[in-house]
Amino acid sequence: MIVYGWNTAKFNTKRPKDLRCHNCNDFGNVSVTKFVKYANIYWIPLFPYRVINEVECHSCGEITHLKDISDELKRHYIDYKSVAPPFWSFSGIAIIIGLVVYGWISNLPDTEGMISKINNIEESRIFEFKTEDDEYSSFKVCSFDEDSIYIVYNEYQSPKQSDMEDVSGTNDFSKDTLSIDRELLLELVEDGTIVDVRW
Repeated sequence: MIVYGWNTAKFNTKRPKDLRCHNCNDFGNVSVTKFVKYANIYWIPLFPYRVINEVECHSCGEITHLKDISDELKRHYIDYKSVAPPFWSFSGIAIIIGLVVYGWISNLPDTEGMISKINNIEESRIFEFKTEDDEYSSFKVCSFDEDSIYIVYNEYQSPKQSDMEDVSGTNDFSKDTLSIDRELLLELVEDGTIVDVRW
């Protein structure tokens, strides 16, 4: 199945009363039709690459492209000529840009959600963070009190955040418990060091 290619569509037609046919000299029976040639994928216009202006006389039936008529007659048609493609012919590009922006936004850290999970801390909650070596690791909450949270660090690091879930089992964390201040945790979220909070 062909999912991409080139297509042509009519996007505007005008029939000015003051235009004269360059073939039979009849007035008022000439229309100027504008076509856009565009690339498409899955029949969605991706981008335009050419605009064609076609002149048709309804008296003599002559059909000519504006580029093919004489320079003298071309002056009569210049006000009706179009070189700008219609907006919809860029819809594929607009969709692609929209998907890229959506993907970028959806991958931004959920700062408010992480702050909420710190303020409502639970045991066994896992915090993923970026290390000084630009790798990723995590720590798990063991217990907490009003001011401090007691954690154990993951003994593994990964160059990709997506791999951290695979090394966050019970045996992947150290047995040594450390204390961290709640306010410090909030600061680490704000400066982007903590990138996700799971559970």
